[in-house]
Amino acid sequence: MPLLFCVPVALITAELAGMHPVSGGQAAFVERAFGAGVGLQNACWVLLVVLADASIYPQLGEAYARELVPSNRWAPVALKVAMVLATAAAHAGGASATERASAVVGASVLWP
Repeated sequence: MPLLFCVPVALITAELAGMHPVSGGQAAFVERAFGAGVGLQNACWVLLVVLADASIYPQLGEAYARELVPSNRWAPVALKVAMVLATAAAHAGGASATERASAVVGASVLWP
C-alpha cells in the first residue's frame, strides 16, 4: 500500500524539481502553483507528517538494540535520546551533513 502513494509522489517531485530547481521541495511547488496561503498549509502538514514519521525510528532502533543486547532500564532511553540528538545534529549541519549521515546509516543497514 505505501508504494501506491510513495512512488507517484517521488516521481512528481522529481519532475517538478527538474522543471523548477528551487529549495523548499513540495511546499515550494505548492506555493508557486496555489499561492502563499496554500503553500503554508502544505508546509505545516508536511512538517507534521515528518515529525510523526521520524518519531517511529527511535522506537524501532531501541527494539532492535534490545534484541541484540539485553540491558538495564535506562539504556533504551539513552539510545533513543542519542538517536534523536544525532539526527538533529545532522540536520542542523545542512543538506550536505544530512546526506553524509544518510549514506553512513544506509551503508550500516545494508552491511552484511
